[in-house]
Amino acid sequence: MSSNSSRGETTVTIGGRERVVRFRTNQIAQLEDLTGKGIMRLMSEDAIGIKLLRDALFVGLLHDERKLTPTKVGNWLDDYEGELADLISTVFEALAESMPGAANLTVDDEDEENEGK
Repeated sequence: MSSNSSRGETTVTIGGRERVVRFRTNQIAQLEDLTGKGIMRLMSEDAIGIKLLRDALFVGLLHDERKLTPTKVGNWLDDYEGELADLISTVFEALAESMPGAANLTVDDEDEENEGK
């Protein structure tokens, strides 16, 4: 796995080949839509579940495969031969790096409660 931290990209081997996972504004917005949570809340999750990993991979891979579905990504995860913890780390590091200055942002509880209203 490799990454281009300046662009929110990483390369993973999944689904039988090497693929570029890319996070930009539209992918982040789509991930927020899928999860019902804002990006700052997603990035502060204590434990990342398999659904969040699947959804992040799904939106991050759509640029390369327009007919991709979350189910297909889930099937790829079923067959994934690497360490799942490493995959999670790689994908979410790329997601974090796609947001310049996001490490300096803080979100208070009131802002999080009003997200999406």
